[in-house]
Amino acid sequence: MQIGVSRSLKRDMTGSFYVGNYPEAGQAKEAGKVVKPGEWNHFKLKMAGDTCTVWINGTQVASFTDAKYAA
Repeated sequence: MQIGVSRSLKRDMTGSFYVGNYPEAGQAKEAGKVVKPGEWNHFKLKMAGDTCTVWINGTQVASFTDAKYAA
């Protein structure tokens, strides 16, 4: 999970999944609405089977499923 600005994309990808790239389905496009700049932020990452889910400050911002990560 990315926290902060992606060096390659040159934009904030906080909460997005990085698995060699940033798959569209795993991008946290609404994270900017829930991140509190300059304050403590709470991140929750849940990995269950082949699905990874991210919450920021109690709001789900991304969910990414990929069968190759099931193990």
